Amino acid sequence: MLSLTILLLIASNGFAQPTTKLSDQDKFVIQARNEKLAKRRLWRLLLHYRSGPFGLESEASSPSFFLASDGRRNPEAEIEADIAAMFGPGTQNREKIICRFPARYAWLKSKLEIKTAAVSCPAFEAWKKGVFAPSISLIFASAYLGNPASLYGHTFFRLNRNPSHPLLDPAINFAAHPHTKNGILFALGGLLGFFPGRYSALPYYIKVQQYGDFENRDLWEYQLNLDSAAINRLLTHLWELNGVGFPYYFFNKNCSYQILELIEVADPRVHLIDHWPLYVIPADTIRAIKKAGLVEKETYEPSILTQIISRRNHLRPKEIRLISRLIQSPKAALKTLKTLPPKRQARILDLAGEYLQYQTDYRKKKEDASKNVRYQLLSARAELGISSPSDQIPVPVPPEDGHPSARMSFGQSAGSTNFTEFDWRPGLHDLLDPPEGYNSNGELAMMNLDLRRDLRTGRAYLHDLDLVKILAVPPFDPIARKPSWDFNFGVKTADELAPKDPWNANYFGGRLGGGYSLSMPLVPWKETNYALLDADAGTGQIFRNLYRLGGGTRIGTVAYLTPHWRLRLEGFAFGYFLGDTRPDIGACAESQYDLTKSVSLRLNAERNGADQQAGLNFLIYY
Repeated sequence: MLSLTILLLIASNGFAQPTTKLSDQDKFVIQARNEKLAKRRLWRLLLHYRSGPFGLESEASSPSFFLASDGRRNPEAEIEADIAAMFGPGTQNREKIICRFPARYAWLKSKLEIKTAAVSCPAFEAWKKGVFAPSISLIFASAYLGNPASLYGHTFFRLNRNPSHPLLDPAINFAAHPHTKNGILFALGGLLGFFPGRYSALPYYIKVQQYGDFENRDLWEYQLNLDSAAINRLLTHLWELNGVGFPYYFFNKNCSYQILELIEVADPRVHLIDHWPLYVIPADTIRAIKKAGLVEKETYEPSILTQIISRRNHLRPKEIRLISRLIQSPKAALKTLKTLPPKRQARILDLAGEYLQYQTDYRKKKEDASKNVRYQLLSARAELGISSPSDQIPVPVPPEDGHPSARMSFGQSAGSTNFTEFDWRPGLHDLLDPPEGYNSNGELAMMNLDLRRDLRTGRAYLHDLDLVKILAVPPFDPIARKPSWDFNFGVKTADELAPKDPWNANYFGGRLGGGYSLSMPLVPWKETNYALLDADAGTGQIFRNLYRLGGGTRIGTVAYLTPHWRLRLEGFAFGYFLGDTRPDIGACAESQYDLTKSVSLRLNAERNGADQQAGLNFLIYY
């Protein structure tokens, strides 16, 4: 019976019809499946696929970026749809798809070893010819606490086409496109991913005006050692991203994350973002590209304000006061000026002219009011007939050489309760952290988690979770005039209301206010003093009527005693007129000493109403 079956199968095969010949498109699809091209690193980089909690998914949110209906989550279906569209029949539509996705087309053509005539894409070729450069620089704009979009700094590309005129070079930027101009709503929207992010190309001088001039932010340039093939691949892919939206998250899927993705497309051998699942901070991205050996040259570009302040440091106090008089009453001040040596006059007049221009352009001083003053200053300067002195502006510590962004600490305290403590802060900096590479007069933390364990009861509890915590206390400067302000919200503990059982005193609250800061030049160390008026609100079961609303003041000082030792003192008093009206009055003292660049010790003592604590914490930056 078995033999008969075999004979019948042989006979049937002998009379079978010849198989249908496969088309080129089908052959390419089979080849792509056999070689598992959809799993190749560059294909997944070009489509921005990343593994997430719900499996593999592209971070690009625009449906037009995909040719397969399920292409956002299915790289195999997408690669087969691309093969069909780019190498199947239908010349007109095929050329349109190829010109829309030239990087995908070039990669598929090389991997499938397809030899076809070149496709003409005039718009793409004209664009690439207009932006192609022999080198690319990553630009870091220092942190700016006056703009919620740039609290951590900002990174973007400059295409180095004109070595002698870099301001005319194109810049490649990725930024959120918010639906609001309100700073607080922008911060919340950025945290929760409510705004789309997109790439854009614009002249570099516009970014310099925005960051270096208007916002007084220093710029750091890192020229990358990418070869021409890598630059060509990066720009070709950038064309594909025109109009494509990406979910923007302030803490991780931000400008720096997207810039690193473009570098990986340019050079797929480097892995820059695999180890950053939770957050990406711009300064850390500089550390990453330097660690990968991608930086060829580094340049510092001070802002207009930094240049003015640096030149002012060469003047004596009486000469600085004379600058203000020259701008306000030039006729009388010029008589005093002429009693000084010519070289001192030149310094003073140069700086007075720069300061007047700064006031006109960036502080919105009326142009009509300054024309006559400018003419008198320029005339007096021309009469001197000597060249301007050349002053070397000091180069500060670059952002990547500051302390690592993340910090954890372990400690123990005694007082009203005895507890051990674990504190974790993913970023970025407070006033007692090592100041090199950071804004020493600013404090910024997000998602700062403080967990404690009571030693008497063994109970573990959440003490604080600062979702956002910002403090800006730049000392008053008649030139800069940066505001002092603070803002924070999150889960807090009303220690003053429950000193013996703080685990019952959690509430959700926030503070917002502003004030004044100044430095005292008479002391032998650098220090900042501040006074702030804050509105305060909170809601939780610890409060009578479940909430409290009021305000108060914070007065403090931060002293930089040595390069490795800092001290902070602060007193506060808050009263409440709605809800729970019990006051919150106290004071604290903290001191930090750096053992190494990444390890410090911090002593603290605090009294808050009936609650008293003193402790020691061991800090690790990583």
